[in-house]
Parts: sequence; C-alpha cells; structure tokens
Amino acid sequence: MDTRKKILHKALQLINQKGFSEVGVREIARSLQLSPGNMSYHFPRKEDIFTELMDNYMQANSENYAGFGEGAPTLKRYLEIVQKALQLQYKYRGLFLAFPYFFGEIHTGRSKYPATYKKRKNDILQILTSLQHARQLQLKKSDIDFLFSFLSLFGRFSIIEAFMLHRNRKEADILKHYLTMLMNQLLLFATASGKRSINEFRKAYF
Repeated sequence: MDTRKKILHKALQLINQKGFSEVGVREIARSLQLSPGNMSYHFPRKEDIFTELMDNYMQANSENYAGFGEGAPTLKRYLEIVQKALQLQYKYRGLFLAFPYFFGEIHTGRSKYPATYKKRKNDILQILTSLQHARQLQLKKSDIDFLFSFLSLFGRFSIIEAFMLHRNRKEADILKHYLTMLMNQLLLFATASGKRSINEFRKAYF
C-alpha cells in the first residue's frame, strides 16, 4: 500500500472512531510515523482528506449500482445492491456523521456530490422501471414518484439515523434493521414474482 493510501486508510479509521472534528492532520501523521512535510506533500489540509475519501466512497457506490445491470432485474438483485450500498456507508460512516461539514463542501463546489446525486437519481429511476418491466413491481406513475422519494431519503439518511438511535448495535444488526424496513416497503408494490424474489433474498442473507 503506497503512502497516500495508507494516509486515507488511517484517516478513515480515526474519523470513524473519534469523529471528523476530533481528528487532525498531525494526529494522522503521528499514527503513521510520517513527517509533517511528507504528510503535507500528500494532503496539505484535513479537508483534502475528507474530499478524497468521499470521492472514493462515491466511486465505489457508483460501481455498485452499475452492477445491477449485469444480472436479471429482480428484487433480490436490487436488495443485494442496497445491502452493498449500506455496507459502504457503514465503512465510511464517519464522513456521513460529519454532515454539517459535508454540506459546506457541497456549497463551496469542492464536492462531486451534486453530480453524483443526479447520476444516482437516474440509476434509481432506471432500476424501478426495469423492475416494473420485469413484472417484479406493479407501479403507477404516482407509485414511482413515491418510491423514488422514499429510496432517496433511505439511501441518504439511514446511516445517520442508525448512529443517532442504534449506535451500540453491530453492523449486521443495523443492516438487517434497514433492509427489513426496505423489504416491507417494497412488498407493498411487489407482484407475486417480486414477493418470491424478496423472500429469496431474506432466506439467503438473514
């Protein structure tokens, strides 16, 4: 692992443990036994570390959602994608819990989040459409609008709620809680085939 990746790995570890506001560049450098000059060469500011970590998260999540099209459009496949998305959010949880700073980065234009949000919106709408065409979901136009809004909020804020209300629970328990919530929502719109697909996911992972 090269120095830059080591810095990012250690920074994420410390941010997850202590919170973004409690971790400084000097602490990261000390924990890796790096000189201030070496640290500054790679990341002059803590904000630069945050931005690159968030970019790495968004890239990994984009690749995850792109994988939906590699298999048959089933609700089981979609739930597997969401499960991976939640695992990624848990891995990068310290960034999401620094939400006030995150919004500041968006407003300054340093974050790629607005562009990523537009891409994710298209991803979700395409997934819902493909699940409808595959007769996994039975949806009216108003249902698609509702599910899109629900899935958008679910994707952005579930990890934040998890650490507000369920901080002491294990990762597996947190994922099970939110995936169960999602499955119950999807069951309201699932066809008989879609319900079987949801049950296949439940049996495979729970």
